[in-house]
Amino acid sequence: MIATLAASRNETIHAVGMLMSLTVLGSLTSILTTPDPNWWQLHFSQLGTFHVFSGYMFNGTLIETGILIVAFSFRVRRVLINARRQERLRSVRSPRRFAILVASVGYHMAMVGFIPVNQQQYLHYRAA
Repeated sequence: MIATLAASRNETIHAVGMLMSLTVLGSLTSILTTPDPNWWQLHFSQLGTFHVFSGYMFNGTLIETGILIVAFSFRVRRVLINARRQERLRSVRSPRRFAILVASVGYHMAMVGFIPVNQQQYLHYRAA
């Protein structure tokens, strides 16, 4: 049982690490290849406004990471339900609500990538 719990925890930590790595590497690639060296003077979303490799990389990274976070939310729910069943976790009242919140983060991140700030500023800001 302890080995199962440890493996589950390690898989979850590994998944979170992969999501963070994907986001950081995609963002860094966009930063290093952007045609505008002053993009940072406006806002981070400026990286996604260019119709070149850096813009596609930035928006693609946000979309992909968002989709993966939504997929990860199902795992979060399953892990929380199992922890409650085994009475290891009492502080989370509703694993479903928590998983919905995690999925919402992923959804909004993907929407920020789908809607660049220079095309639909109002919708982009609402998604962000």
